[in-house]
Amino acid sequence: GAAEFVAVRVVHADGAPAPGATVIQEGHVNAHPGASLHGRFLESRSETDGEGRAELVQFPGGQSLHAELRGFASRPWQGVANREIELVLGETCSLGGALSLPDWSGWDPTWQGERRVVLSGLGDGSWRPLGVERDLEGSQWGPISVPLAGVRRIRVRFEGIPIVPVEKEIDAPAPGSNVRIDLATEIGQGVWFEVSNGAGEPVLDVREVAL
Repeated sequence: GAAEFVAVRVVHADGAPAPGATVIQEGHVNAHPGASLHGRFLESRSETDGEGRAELVQFPGGQSLHAELRGFASRPWQGVANREIELVLGETCSLGGALSLPDWSGWDPTWQGERRVVLSGLGDGSWRPLGVERDLEGSQWGPISVPLAGVRRIRVRFEGIPIVPVEKEIDAPAPGSNVRIDLATEIGQGVWFEVSNGAGEPVLDVREVAL
C-alpha cells in the first residue's frame, strides 16, 4: 500500500518554530503487531523547513523521533504516529566514556545480541527515555547529546547479550557539561526457555523480552 508519513514540528522552548533543525527517526522493537525484530536498525533524517516542520515515512511498528539544532536537543518521542508530533528543543549535556568488555570468544555467536547504552531521565516521578547508542563493539561509547529539560537524574545502562547489564546514575549536570562515565561489565550466563501451549506443543512464534 501507499506509504504512511509522520508529520513533525520542531519548536524552541518559547514555542517559536525551529527551521533548519535535524529530525532523527530511529526504528525500535515494541509490542505493536507491525513491529519487526529488525526495525531497530532503521534510521532516517530530515531537516525542518521555515516553519519548523518535516515529514518522514513512518516505520512499521513505530519509531523514536528527536530533534537537534546547534547544541540543543529535544526529548525522544516514541510510538506509532497518528497526529503531528511536536518536539521541543532544550539545553543539553554530553555523556560518554570508556567501555571495558569481557572476552566472549567462547560464546556461541548464534546467541550473541546487540550491545547498547540506554539513557533515561527522572523528572516528574517516572523514568523516561533520553537516548540510546547501539551496536557497541569498541572501547568507547558516546559522546551522546542528552536533553536536560525537566530532568533531575540520569541513568546510564549498558546491556545486551552476552554481558551482565550494568547501571550508573548521576544527578543531571549543568547544561553544556561534558561528563565521562566509564562502564565495565562481565560475561553472563545463558538462560533457556521452552514455551508450550495447553496441549504441551512447543510455541515457535514467541517474542522474548529481557528486563
